[in-house]
Amino acid sequence: MLEHEYKYTITKESLDEIAEGLKKRDDVVSIKRGVQINYYYDTQDLDFQSEGTTIRIRQKENGIQLQIKKKNYYGFHKNLETVSEVTVIPSTMTIDNKIVELKGHLVTDRTRHVFADGVKVDLDINFYCSMVDYEMEIELPSDIENIENIINPEWRLQPAQNGKATRFYYAKQSNQ
Repeated sequence: MLEHEYKYTITKESLDEIAEGLKKRDDVVSIKRGVQINYYYDTQDLDFQSEGTTIRIRQKENGIQLQIKKKNYYGFHKNLETVSEVTVIPSTMTIDNKIVELKGHLVTDRTRHVFADGVKVDLDINFYCSMVDYEMEIELPSDIENIENIINPEWRLQPAQNGKATRFYYAKQSNQ
């Protein structure tokens, strides 16, 4: 499945400002808050992370899924993501003939704003390795390429240098 997304690192103050701005928009058709836990897996040498692939089991209130994401597989901001239902969160798995082990988890308090055209804007508060950070993700349907009508220039957004998984692995390494 093609995932077309943009990520921005934001502050707590920016998160609050963006949330207020999104609530006022007429084209936002739903707002839903939830918690998700990402359990990250990789080989002992982090082979998948080093090649831009994230392996995670994502737990939400409605179930758990194994997700494998290959960054920029289809071009800039366009990832390949495969998803399959699972029933347990194992300590090890075999992926592409390699044994991967559970490296840790990241908890996200997510508020999702869905636009009438299918665009999704997620405002995330992430907790991992004794850290907290804030992020905005914009996920576009396959027929939309442009995000200018979503972003308010006053938000002064900075593109995220790294996704959640990479930030998790950096934090984990610095805590060892």
